[in-house]
Amino acid sequence: MNYLRKSGTVATTTGAVAALLLAVMPTASAAPNRSFLYVVQPPGTTAVTSVDIDYAASPTASVSVKLDNNCPNAYGTGQVYGIAAISSTPAVATVDPTSVSGLHCGSTGAAFTLTGVANGTTTVRFDPVAKNSGLQKKLGGVSVTVTVTNAPTDGNPGGPPPAHKRPAAPAVTNAYLDDPNLKAACKTAYASAGHHWRGALISTVAHWSARNHLSSKKDDTSLYATDNAWIVFVQAKVNELCGYTPV
Repeated sequence: MNYLRKSGTVATTTGAVAALLLAVMPTASAAPNRSFLYVVQPPGTTAVTSVDIDYAASPTASVSVKLDNNCPNAYGTGQVYGIAAISSTPAVATVDPTSVSGLHCGSTGAAFTLTGVANGTTTVRFDPVAKNSGLQKKLGGVSVTVTVTNAPTDGNPGGPPPAHKRPAAPAVTNAYLDDPNLKAACKTAYASAGHHWRGALISTVAHWSARNHLSSKKDDTSLYATDNAWIVFVQAKVNELCGYTPV
């Protein structure tokens, strides 16, 4: 009888421990956190969603961009990510560089310069670029509203900003996706990526650009005589990837 009572006690205790372990252990089906880019304006250290440029005081503003604390572990153990940047209205303000690479979770933020051109407001979009679609699904971008005041109302009287560089292929792609018909085609072409289709497309374009060394060729006027020639070249590749025929 005593044996039976002790056995029952052991069984009850074991069951309680098992229940406790199940309660505190995370389930395998729990969705991983996504990591988003965030922007700070030095010397500040908190995230910002808007930047004001007083052209009369200084036509430029510096920002720093990186992934937040949910940065995937892979980027702390060998792999790297990049960032593509684009201004929706470069006639108001530009962003330079248009892409960076080689970033890790522990890296300092990537430095970008916003240059005011004319009075007005534009949106500057920063998108992370991963080297594989699995990681791309875990990343998200950020937009910053840039307002320029006290600038020449007729735009930049001196032509393109100093050290003018053409946008990188991922940035051209990001801007091109404002076309609703193209967007619909790309969503279909990259349906397997679900609502991460945009990042998957940008990642594909980044790989294509790297394979063909386009970052070092995009500013070569013997290959692309004008900015528009370069943009049309990249857009043609996006059309191909998405199976889209412009109307």
